[in-house]
Amino acid sequence: MTPRTTILAPALALRLLASAGFAQEASVPRMTILDRNLQRITGDLERLNQSTIQYIDTAGRSKSIERSRVLAIYSARGHSASIPSAIAAGEGGNGIPGILRLTDGQIVPGFLVPTDNPGESVSWRSRRIGPFLVPLDRTSSILLTESIHEIASPQRDSAILGNSDRVEGFVEGIGTQLTIESGGKKDSFPIERVGWIGLANQPSPGSLPLVFLSDGSVLATTELASAVPAGKAPSDRTATALWALASESGTGVIDLDSIDAILFDPRSIVPLAAISPAKVSGIEGRRWTPTPDVSRPAASPIGLASVTISGPVQVEWKLPAGSAKFGASISLPPQAAPWGNSAVVISAAGANGTFKEVAKADLSAEKPGSEIVADITDAQTLRIEVRGKTYSDVQAQIVLHQPLVLRKAETTKRP
Repeated sequence: MTPRTTILAPALALRLLASAGFAQEASVPRMTILDRNLQRITGDLERLNQSTIQYIDTAGRSKSIERSRVLAIYSARGHSASIPSAIAAGEGGNGIPGILRLTDGQIVPGFLVPTDNPGESVSWRSRRIGPFLVPLDRTSSILLTESIHEIASPQRDSAILGNSDRVEGFVEGIGTQLTIESGGKKDSFPIERVGWIGLANQPSPGSLPLVFLSDGSVLATTELASAVPAGKAPSDRTATALWALASESGTGVIDLDSIDAILFDPRSIVPLAAISPAKVSGIEGRRWTPTPDVSRPAASPIGLASVTISGPVQVEWKLPAGSAKFGASISLPPQAAPWGNSAVVISAAGANGTFKEVAKADLSAEKPGSEIVADITDAQTLRIEVRGKTYSDVQAQIVLHQPLVLRKAETTKRP
């Protein structure tokens, strides 16, 4: 099997210029600002520049925070992409409606542009940013039919056809034909017969900020700075965008309200839900323990899915290199809030395997929730232990809301 040759694509970038309007409007979604200490600040995004972020706090006051201190800004809205209508394919050129996902976390609803000689790149067109090429080795998946259940992180390049047949191998080209090599034999399928293509490329978060838009797009950006578009009043809640992902550069105006989130440092944040538990073991004689339940990442801000743990139990996760902090909001589930009673102990272990307690919380009807920020510098394993207290162990159930691991800045830089 020959390794893929990287084909350089246009810079995946976006220049977003947000309006300078001061007036707070009821339509503006309440945002959360997550800083590098994993503290959460509630407010409404007002203005961005190269050094600061301005926001309206809950009391209606205009405040600012140094941009270098901010990891992310996000609303409570879930973020999901849907396939554009087939009718829209005729707007500005032909194409097959679909959703393109890249290994760096970018998501582009749009249209696959079939070509007879695609080489090792995908030709795509977005109604928002126009046409562009992206290498196969930077492509994660292409969904062409909503009814298909996508396979998460396939071990081999895979495709699901319209008749639900699945084929595996090594994708050599995606154009008018999908060409897959397997065992020295090449098979080709008309692209119209294909519902989903997944490539076994490892996720590789980029260093550029990601902007999540309400149309389902997630786009990388090289610049974020506020300005008033020409001919617009300062109170207009619009943003002017210069799209560098497109083959032909151009500008567009978007509503500031259409920004669901901005992830300033994608490599620093690792959702706990994205790490499979390494060990789940019952304690206090419990014979069977359910695996923690993870909510849908697509419905969670910047992929920070919640994790529900049923105790008494110990759950362990292997941490990514350079882990520095663990943060989460811990609460009793709504159905248990009136009577639940749980003790939560969070521990971390380094290379020697010895666990040290880094945080704990006692939850009850009087105190159903707690904010946790724990120092896990250089730890390799995270353990969360949940026990019942006053009443019975069956009530030992907790929910971790938006749990995440923060990595050190030096470990997130591109080698």
